[in-house]
Amino acid sequence: MQQLRPISTCVCAALALCLTAACAPDLSFGDDDDGAGDGDGDGNGDGDGNGDGDGNGDGDGDGGDGDGGDGDGDGDGDGNGPITHDDTADGTMTEVDATDPGEWIYLDLDAADAGKHGQVEDGGEGWDLGFQRFNIKLNGGVSGSGGVEAGFIDGQDFAALTSVPGDLTWITDEPDADEDGTPEYAFTDWYDYDVSTHVLTPKERVYVVRSDAGAFYKVEIVDYYSDAGSSGFMSFMWNRIDE
Repeated sequence: MQQLRPISTCVCAALALCLTAACAPDLSFGDDDDGAGDGDGDGNGDGDGNGDGDGNGDGDGDGGDGDGGDGDGDGDGDGNGPITHDDTADGTMTEVDATDPGEWIYLDLDAADAGKHGQVEDGGEGWDLGFQRFNIKLNGGVSGSGGVEAGFIDGQDFAALTSVPGDLTWITDEPDADEDGTPEYAFTDWYDYDVSTHVLTPKERVYVVRSDAGAFYKVEIVDYYSDAGSSGFMSFMWNRIDE
C-alpha cells in the first residue's frame, strides 16, 4: 500500500491539470465580433435597408456616398446636386431630388430662366418654389416673404398656354387649417393618391406662378418618381409666359 501512494498522487495531479485546461474560458476575440459585425451592420443595413428609395430610403441609403448618392442608388444623379434641368421644345424639364424629409430644396425660377442653375441655399433670398418630398411651397404667405402667388387651370394643355388667363384666381400658402401640422400650401392638391398602391399621380393641371420678381411661369407636375421607381423625385415642366 505504501508503494501505490506516489502513483495515485501523480495521477491526481495530471487529472487536475487536464480538467483545468478543458474548463478554462476562451479569452480570444475573433474578427467577426467587431469587424464583420460592424461592417455588415453599417454597410448592408444602410445600403440594403434604405435602397428601395421610399420615404427616408434614398436620403439615408445614399447618405454615405454624399452628393453622388442618388447616382449610386438609382442612376438618376448627374453630380450637379439635387436640381437638374433639361431644355425641351416646350420649356424646361426640371427634376428635384426632394427625398430627404428633413430638408427643403429651393429653386429661383428667375435665375434658372436666365440660364443659371437656380438653386438657393436654405435661408437664402430670391427663391420661388420649395420642395420636400411631396410638399411644394411658395415664397409667399406663411412660407416666405417674397410675395410669390400661384393659380391653376385644370385640363389645360401646357404648350397651348402662352399668357396668364384674365380670370385666374391667385392663391398663396395659408396657415394650417386642418390641424395636421402642415400649412395649406397652394400646391397641396397637385396629385391624386391611390390608396391601394400608395402611388401619387399628378393631376392634369397647369399652375401659373408669379415669382418674387414679378415674372410669370407656367408649371406642370409631370412625375414624383425616378426612373428606378424611387419616390421623392419631383419632375415638372415649366416655361415663362406673358402677363
